[in-house]
Amino acid sequence: MTTRIRGLDVLQRRLRDLIDGLRPGGEEARQAAAEAIATRARALVEVRSGATRATIRAEGGKVVAGGAALYLERGTSKMPAEPFLVPAVAQSQSQATDAAAGKLRQVIDRAL
Repeated sequence: MTTRIRGLDVLQRRLRDLIDGLRPGGEEARQAAAEAIATRARALVEVRSGATRATIRAEGGKVVAGGAALYLERGTSKMPAEPFLVPAVAQSQSQATDAAAGKLRQVIDRAL
């Protein structure tokens, strides 16, 4: 006796599409979360010349900052810390999570 399941081939194809989409979808999700954090960091950084603010960006799913960012964040022996990156992460957790979840939903919707 043979059992035939209608739609199994479609289900298998959609599952393959979902699996194939998860890797780039995960990268898109990380990038979206990083962009939310970078936006908040730019809003929080102390502006003197604007040079440090201009270096804050999301790149490869990470937040990067150049210029005097490290010195501002951690301080030096002659300057107290004026953290903005760590507070940006803390303050944008909800937005970053929502952005990442939205990207993953798009991947799932495309696959299904």
